[in-house]
Amino acid sequence: MTVFNPLFDENFLLSVWYDEYQAFKASPDAPALEKRLRLWADREALSETQSEAAFIVMNSRKNKNADIPPMRKLVVCSKS
Repeated sequence: MTVFNPLFDENFLLSVWYDEYQAFKASPDAPALEKRLRLWADREALSETQSEAAFIVMNSRKNKNADIPPMRKLVVCSKS
């Protein structure tokens, strides 16, 4: 079995992101993100393909939740 070592120590990442997270929590974007995440969590159970399509539609400006800004960037990481 292969054991993966993290690139960055967890304490280092926490120290770097803590201030940024605190600033974000106080920003006007925080309630919009929470609303978007609650809508996503309350959705009906879907298959993987349906779920992916719903996520794309939910984050477009053409949906019924137009007051929620679209996500800035979705970063996907994979182990190779």
